[in-house]
Amino acid sequence: MVAGLADVYTFEAHLSGRISRLDVHDRCVVLRTSKHMGRLLDRDGRCVRTVPIDLWSAEQTSS
Repeated sequence: MVAGLADVYTFEAHLSGRISRLDVHDRCVVLRTSKHMGRLLDRDGRCVRTVPIDLWSAEQTSS
């Protein structure tokens, strides 16, 4: 995760320096990550179904 949109390019450059075979083909800006959690994807990355997630569960750890 990056703090801001401008940090995406820095993060990609960092990864490219560490992983020589890395090619970035697409980017997605997600403002509400909870909207993307709980999705099961097929081999093409498409959502095939969802799994309910309790974001307010008592099992969350605190640091």
